[in-house]
Amino acid sequence: MKCVELVSGNHKIKLCMNDVKNPNKIVLCMHGLNGDLWGDGFSKLKKRLPIEDKILVCSFDSAGHGESEVNSIDITLDIVIQEITDVANYLEREYKNIPLYFYATSYGGYRAMVAIAKNKYENLNGIVLVNPAIKMLEVLEKLENFDYAKLNDDSIISINSNLNKFLSKRFLDDLHDNDLFSVDYKMKVPIKLVIGNEDDLIPKQDLIDFANLTKCQCEYFDDGHCIKNEKSWARIVEIIKEL
Repeated sequence: MKCVELVSGNHKIKLCMNDVKNPNKIVLCMHGLNGDLWGDGFSKLKKRLPIEDKILVCSFDSAGHGESEVNSIDITLDIVIQEITDVANYLEREYKNIPLYFYATSYGGYRAMVAIAKNKYENLNGIVLVNPAIKMLEVLEKLENFDYAKLNDDSIISINSNLNKFLSKRFLDDLHDNDLFSVDYKMKVPIKLVIGNEDDLIPKQDLIDFANLTKCQCEYFDDGHCIKNEKSWARIVEIIKEL
């Protein structure tokens, strides 16, 4: 495994990747809210895609996660999206004309879609979304049992997970102001939407409505919010190879 250090704004990020030298395609994995760069996408695909497939798989700790230099309380959506942009730009410089794909789960799916609402990425050829948190703010309200509308400007939300994150009202405002159903997308790329039939976190109707809005190609798995079945992972590998 190889890691490179990049600068994004006022902090550094570590981009880690498998050992593919001359890739035919690049897959940038974006982890969920309770994950890090080793989240489902990177760790699973790195293990399941042999070097001879020539698919470069990479990931990084999003702001407030893993080894990120940004404390969770200081997260803003601008910081989060700038990281994606800086990584995408690095990959474009380092691997000229090699197609880039986002593989994004849950909160990572939300980040990926906000990124293409705010920016155009020349090398981005498609996105694979797995149980994306289309309504991220509502997901947080459900998980942490709070009502955004009743919060004060100085409110802090504690995320009850092993990551011990604290989110500011300012970040929640960012989520509120960047509703994926109302933003204008600056670029349109093919989107594969994987929906877990047993997902009890993301309402299926939200995903269907989002698919209709963005013209996603949907595929349904007999799996939960976090993909666990080996059959599901075998199919995801096929999807990545088919990109």
